[in-house]
Amino acid sequence: MMKLISTIIFILAFCLVSFAQEPKPKTDGAGVGSGRGQGSSNGTSSQNNTVIETSQTDSGLIILSKAKPNYTDRARQKSVSGRVLLKVTFQPNGKIGEVVYISESSKKKKLTKYGLVEMAVEAAKKIKFTPAKDANGNPQTVTKNVEYTFTLY
Repeated sequence: MMKLISTIIFILAFCLVSFAQEPKPKTDGAGVGSGRGQGSSNGTSSQNNTVIETSQTDSGLIILSKAKPNYTDRARQKSVSGRVLLKVTFQPNGKIGEVVYISESSKKKKLTKYGLVEMAVEAAKKIKFTPAKDANGNPQTVTKNVEYTFTLY
């Protein structure tokens, strides 16, 4: 039940962040280089896989499934619970790129010590998603924070 509630909260938070920002006016870019695009351009092309935020795309990143992380035996024996925050790169080819540990929160014990950060990273690498696309329909690289909660019932 808690996993369902956590998933719903994650989806709602994602939607609020994605849609709560004011839309940027669409103008031709002005810059130096061979790039083209909307807004102010720094001369980079949309084909060079630069990291952009979802709010800068016309079709945002869609997470289709988020794998549940496993508990380590040691963490289960010690009743360790808490949250792990990761920065995940969603690549335009539909694969997960770099997964970087940001932080953890636990009332009692370090999650890293019990292998739960590694379990969260493994789960993040299994996320299934539809890449974000720009105005021309080109898939884009997007980096987002992803949180995993470890709770024993």
